[in-house]
Amino acid sequence: MRTGRPRTSTPKAVTLETRLKKALRSTHEIDGLLGTGGMGNVYLATHRQLGSKVAIKVLSEELCSDTVIVGRFLNEAKIEANLQHPNIVRVFDVKKQTGLHYFVMDYIEGEDLAE
Repeated sequence: MRTGRPRTSTPKAVTLETRLKKALRSTHEIDGLLGTGGMGNVYLATHRQLGSKVAIKVLSEELCSDTVIVGRFLNEAKIEANLQHPNIVRVFDVKKQTGLHYFVMDYIEGEDLAE
């Protein structure tokens, strides 16, 4: 995912971020919010053992009960995980933990495309 630097979280994102930190506490440290979108948030994180930076896309809590949306979210992760191209980020993992749906993918440092 090509994004800018981590931003300050919004109040709604703070709750999601807190739950995500709990879910990932043994594997990743959440460094900050990279961006928000229609389906959820994307966070910058560091793998605790490897030290590598990753982006973690999390489905918003309001959408986790909608099976159609969850299916689309998981399908997005599966498609990205199976594509190999220099301009497409790789997906490493997809999980459902503590009621959160998320996937872990490449983080590519750069400027925010919205700016």
